[in-house]
Amino acid sequence: MGHIGIAGNEAADRAAKRASEKSAIDIHLGTPLRSLKTTLRRILLSEWQSTWDNDGTKGRFTHNILRDVKTSRCIDNIYLSQILTNHGLYPHYLKRFNLRNCNCRCGKDMQDGILHYFFVCPLFHHIRTNIQHDTPVTKIISTPKLATEAKTILKEIYMHQQDVFEFFV
Repeated sequence: MGHIGIAGNEAADRAAKRASEKSAIDIHLGTPLRSLKTTLRRILLSEWQSTWDNDGTKGRFTHNILRDVKTSRCIDNIYLSQILTNHGLYPHYLKRFNLRNCNCRCGKDMQDGILHYFFVCPLFHHIRTNIQHDTPVTKIISTPKLATEAKTILKEIYMHQQDVFEFFV
């Protein structure tokens, strides 16, 4: 008679039978999987932050803007990515990677890269109405009006390269 007809006991019997047919023994650890994932995530973020902080050669421009690593941050706009990395259609970048030999036609580009066009270049003074020389890049990318102005400047650079750059052979 025993376990017959008692749902909980019958379920236990079936589980015991399945366990006896396995070639390996299931071990249940005291730490839930969710806790392990959380701990692993914390360790990986800490390692990533350490690498980000201590790599003295790569990504320093971006590191000065975004000091903390985050998995939630996603920049999905080509122009905003260029602002954050200082990589794009700018003499400083083009020369650094031997892509083109050129200067800004204004004659004031002193290795400023993208910041030259946002803060100094007289060719874009008519567009640059809200971005001031002391505006932090973090504010430019996080304030919609400033981000739009910055993107407009970058679009102008791309559309009017021949007017913006003086090319050398």
